[in-house]
Amino acid sequence: MKRNYCAIKFLCCLVFFSLLQLHSFATTYYVANSGSDLNNGTAASSAFQTINKINSLTLQPGDQIFFRRGDVFRGQLNIAQSGAPGNPIVIDAFGAGDKPVISGAEVLSDWMNAEGNIWQSYCPQCGSVVTGLYANSVVLPLGRYPNFDEPDMGYNTILSHSGNTQITSIEPLLTDWTGAEVVIRTMQWILDRSIITSQSGNVLDFNATDYEPQDQWGYFIQNHPATLDQNGEWYYDAVTQMISIYSTQGNPGNNTIEVTAHSKGINISGSHITIQNVQIEKTLNVGLYGQYISNLIILNTNVIHSGEDGIHIEGEGSDIYMENDSIHQVNNNAVVVNNFSNFTFTRNSVKYVGLSPGRGKSGDGQYFALQYAADNTNGESLIENCRFDSLGYVGIDFRCSNILVKENIVSNYDMIKDDGGGIYTWNGQSPANTFINQRVISNIVYNAIGSTQGVYNGYPGACGIYMDDCATNIEVKNNTVFGCAGEGLMLHGTNNIVATGNTMFDNGSQISGGQFLINTSNCGLTNNLVVRNNIFFSKQDFQEVARLQHQTTDLSDYGDLDSNYYCRPFDEIATIVTEFANSRVDYDLACWQSSGYGKDAHSAITPIQYNPYSINNLIGSNLYDNGTFDENIDGLYCWDPLANCSTTWDNSGYLDDGSLKITMGAESPTLVVIGVGEVNTSEDYLLRFSMIGSDTCKSVSAYLRQSGEPYENLTPTFSRIIETGRTENEVLFKAPVAEIDASIGFSFSSELGPLWIDNISLTAVSITESNPDDSILFFYNDTEVDKIFVLPSGMQYIDVREVSYSGSVTLAPFTSIILLFNGQLPIGISSENNVSATSFVIYPNPANESSVVSYHLSENALVKIVVCDVLGKEVIQVFNGQQSGGEDQALINTERLPGGVYFVKMNVKGEQWVKRLVVGKL
Repeated sequence: MKRNYCAIKFLCCLVFFSLLQLHSFATTYYVANSGSDLNNGTAASSAFQTINKINSLTLQPGDQIFFRRGDVFRGQLNIAQSGAPGNPIVIDAFGAGDKPVISGAEVLSDWMNAEGNIWQSYCPQCGSVVTGLYANSVVLPLGRYPNFDEPDMGYNTILSHSGNTQITSIEPLLTDWTGAEVVIRTMQWILDRSIITSQSGNVLDFNATDYEPQDQWGYFIQNHPATLDQNGEWYYDAVTQMISIYSTQGNPGNNTIEVTAHSKGINISGSHITIQNVQIEKTLNVGLYGQYISNLIILNTNVIHSGEDGIHIEGEGSDIYMENDSIHQVNNNAVVVNNFSNFTFTRNSVKYVGLSPGRGKSGDGQYFALQYAADNTNGESLIENCRFDSLGYVGIDFRCSNILVKENIVSNYDMIKDDGGGIYTWNGQSPANTFINQRVISNIVYNAIGSTQGVYNGYPGACGIYMDDCATNIEVKNNTVFGCAGEGLMLHGTNNIVATGNTMFDNGSQISGGQFLINTSNCGLTNNLVVRNNIFFSKQDFQEVARLQHQTTDLSDYGDLDSNYYCRPFDEIATIVTEFANSRVDYDLACWQSSGYGKDAHSAITPIQYNPYSINNLIGSNLYDNGTFDENIDGLYCWDPLANCSTTWDNSGYLDDGSLKITMGAESPTLVVIGVGEVNTSEDYLLRFSMIGSDTCKSVSAYLRQSGEPYENLTPTFSRIIETGRTENEVLFKAPVAEIDASIGFSFSSELGPLWIDNISLTAVSITESNPDDSILFFYNDTEVDKIFVLPSGMQYIDVREVSYSGSVTLAPFTSIILLFNGQLPIGISSENNVSATSFVIYPNPANESSVVSYHLSENALVKIVVCDVLGKEVIQVFNGQQSGGEDQALINTERLPGGVYFVKMNVKGEQWVKRLVVGKL
């Protein structure tokens, strides 16, 4: 045993002295703007001057390169050598002040006035493309037609197309756009870019796009001299290498104008590298790029103003670690890591990603904040305690085994593209991967805004947690999702998903969306789901609570749905929508529990319900003058796909005298359409009808729609439960889309037996509407310490489990709570009518890159802050959520706004303040 001990001791000593020997050959180099490449670079007093000098060195394990703080180093830093385990090559900073900057930009000078407000500068450093131009480090907008601030976010409309190489514009094209770039919204989640090769009138020919254009969808044109008509817009001519700027403020050279010229800031092809305490900015393509590397550590590093991606690591490798980094203001993806095991991404800030349409790349996988993809043996990976905010598309996208996504905050996303999620995965390739051990735990996701600009008949598909095609073996636990335009939790063609303890609150728009959707796809039967102990809470009456789909009516393997809370306290009717084998039935929870499917036996609804409105008086007469059906059923018709539904007049005593009898068609849906004439947005309309059916626990959907093509809905759809006994039903349509020829639409499933309706009336109405914020409080804690929220004085609240609260509530980190006033407030009277916002200040004003709204709340309140243009169109949603009383601030990112006058609107519990904001750009 002693001899073995001595041998081990000898080997340890040998390793130690070997490492010591390696360190003894390590060199520390210094780089400063005031240095010289003729120096030896081994001391601050004899520093090198340029990145090129560092690139000429043959670095050894343990070597360190220190860049002086406060200096700017232009060019691309290449690290081709490798460190060793425990002895990495290190890039770091020395001195005092701001982080040293590695810049991919060059300064432009010698500006000439070409004509009018057009100024030009020759750029010999520029190649075939330029991805960014900056004035005093403020991003300048690439010229485009129509301008971004035009209606529909500056999209023209496609009349027709031919394959993926030609479109015909509805709007006349009076300029020859040959050589420009066309940007086409080919799918809700795609912006494709292509060079225009020729033009004939309104017909544009271009190089093939990834996706085929769609008629009635949108496009715009960029990077052409004719697009320059707003201050600061620019264009690059790759043939002449000239940059042109539209400037109403004289010579742009009075500012520091920089252009992206170097492909990468730091280019890594070696392993065992540590990069810390530096800033990488204004690169042509990628801020930091690595390929076929391992053991890369990035600490306390800023990557900003990347022409395409912020950080992109690809090939194969392992052990990538990023902590306390900021990746801000990039045109395409912030962070991409592909085919690497043991990836850690912790305590990083990712903001302002892909916010300029057409500046990100074409095709799938673009405008993401974080993309991580690996395989089934990728080791343990972690995405934790990061903040993702103001994103063009998806927040966190993971596609691998053995990953934990925990305690992240994702907010304000899907701003430029749509049909994405704050936390997202997709597994729809063939064959699908069998990823395992994927956990999404205790994240907070909110304000998925959705972008339907340039989309024909689009829907805001901006979801919170989105498990897309064929995703499997994922645990989704204790997350909070709120304020999303689409679904809070969406399971699309998934299997073996465990969703427990999540809170989905106030998700969904008047067009579509809600708290929870199980959606079918071509991935096979949706089976083996566990959905337990979740809160699905719709704050508004038009928001769906749960929509459950399956390819068959056999739910024996569907999964375990139980002990959930299905809540919509202002309309508890039909909270669970089912679509099984192409047949739709809307249930309230009691009917769902008794449906025979064996689901949600121990689930519950909101413990207290509220009156949604009170009626002051009816205005005018019934818009359907035959609603009592005393003699006939004139003024309506039925439709179904097979044309075998029927409507007949019935006076056999089911309802009052004569009534409308509906016999369903053999294929869903059966629609009954009743013309009512003109409706407008200045009125609310009350629909009332009596109903009796031959089925119980079934449903009818009611809505207003266009009478003629394209037959679009004018209101959200509301469901009412059918019973075998008579029911009196009422639906309030609030401010429908204006239509000169409108109809009431009733929609039924084909499986229903005959049904009778009578006493139909649609009347304009004066109401006093309830404010959900008076009765419902929502708090969330996005910090790492307990947080106390003060409740309105003297008021008693309960949560969905009927636990009582008063005075205050304490939330643990990354948790949330929904509180319900334990009583019925008088409608129209706020429970917190003394809340106020004071010290509403915006600074700096005028703003260039950003501005701050500072304000004081007298008490806890729901706060919404938006920025609108001079036409009143909302261009930025700054904040929308519950805030505690006291001082607070909100950041407005004005980088993507053209210079001009805007208005910041702050709404606190229905009271609004407005202040003028000037965005002043070159």
